Amino acid sequence: ADKIHKHIVAAKLFILNNPITEELIIRFKDEVLDEDSHLQILDMNANILHTEKIRAIDFNSELKVDLSFISSGHYIVCLRNSKGSYHNKFIKL
Repeated sequence: ADKIHKHIVAAKLFILNNPITEELIIRFKDEVLDEDSHLQILDMNANILHTEKIRAIDFNSELKVDLSFISSGHYIVCLRNSKGSYHNKFIKL
């Protein structure tokens, strides 16, 4: 059941350009944002490299995040708020 739950949660946070070069483009599949949503970029050791507060946006809206400052590697994007925590992985070239 845990694998199914993780799949459903990840399905609400789509990365449109993976791997990325400088900019991460994310689409939210559902009304996952609320007034207190924070987007975080983490490395594979769960160290937080970037945090930004984002506002509630419309269904299927896209968000662009400048990640030119991080080095090449594997990362996790995480959206946290009162509705839950949504994760997805991406690669920076």
